Amino acid sequence: MLSKFNPDTINTIRVLTYKSRIISATVRFGGKGEFVDNVSVNGVAVSLDIETGKLGEYEMKMDSTVEHFFEHPGSHLRIKDTCVTQWIEARKIVNKTLEYLLCFDRFGFDIATTSCGPVILEVNIGAGVNLSQMGGDYGIAKFFIS
Repeated sequence: MLSKFNPDTINTIRVLTYKSRIISATVRFGGKGEFVDNVSVNGVAVSLDIETGKLGEYEMKMDSTVEHFFEHPGSHLRIKDTCVTQWIEARKIVNKTLEYLLCFDRFGFDIATTSCGPVILEVNIGAGVNLSQMGGDYGIAKFFIS
């Protein structure tokens, strides 16, 4: 579970979808002393490999500047290659939910990992792509350029 990085927040997975398929995922962690995982409030984010469920090499904090971290700044736990144990189940509930959401091309799902499994906290039709663009050579361009 993601709580080991910051037990004071519900650290969530932001899953971005386009045309009924998952195109990116990012884990958001609350910063030290914060109760929310929002990157605009001292939080940090790290890319999640949608195939393997492993966290990427660095985290990014986005407030007035962009900073890169190789460990969580509060707990000092190393990030790279940490496996999100509930990623397979999270992916399944996103794909199942997409079967009922046919009116838009793009969605952002915020998912919490809990002791009872992953839970969708909210679905956004206006989820930004800024978090999805980090941690990879080309971001999510490959899903839009043929």
